[in-house]
Amino acid sequence: MSSLHGVVTAMLILETASQEACRIGSCRESVSVGIVGAGLVGQEVLRQLRVLDTERAGGWSAVAVLRSQRMWLQNIQEASDDFMSMPGEPTNFTKFSDFMSALPGLRVIMDCTPSEEPADLYEKWLAAGINVVTANKKAGSGSLKRYKAITEAARLGQSQFLYEATVGAGLPVLTTLQDMVRSGDDVHVVEGRRVSLLPSLRACTDRAEQIQPRVAE
Repeated sequence: MSSLHGVVTAMLILETASQEACRIGSCRESVSVGIVGAGLVGQEVLRQLRVLDTERAGGWSAVAVLRSQRMWLQNIQEASDDFMSMPGEPTNFTKFSDFMSALPGLRVIMDCTPSEEPADLYEKWLAAGINVVTANKKAGSGSLKRYKAITEAARLGQSQFLYEATVGAGLPVLTTLQDMVRSGDDVHVVEGRRVSLLPSLRACTDRAEQIQPRVAE
């Protein structure tokens, strides 16, 4: 994943969550965020949370970060940017889930990983009333049974499962389609086209050609 794509994905995750929080009347409510995955995207999400915390009344607070080997269950936002140098504790999804479930107010778990393990927990989190915002494609492209269980858990838990960042490289494809259906339109066909610009540019540079004419094409 390029740095640019990582930042764009992180921005989309936060914007989607922010809009949904306002839609359900929580713009002024404190929002506790747990981040699963603290690579490029996760760290950019954390940086942007600091901005949201200062811009919105009530504030967004990163209260937990979980990585493959270590996790931190505290107010990460008040720590230094290099919070990963802090001791933390061994990763334990059960403890992480219990910690998030016990928090008051609006809770959001942001999955910034490509892993199956957090996707398997979406159903549990949503049923507990925790909103899930994900850039992880596993839940949407895996078992249909799991996907239906996730959406049903969101309904029962009155929580939100937001996965806009998993489709269309950050383009608002899913929200647009959902809005059309909600407004009464019938969507019969969705057509798309795979963009092969990057492989073309790579081949261009391998042949020592100029990039600008290929971009213009």
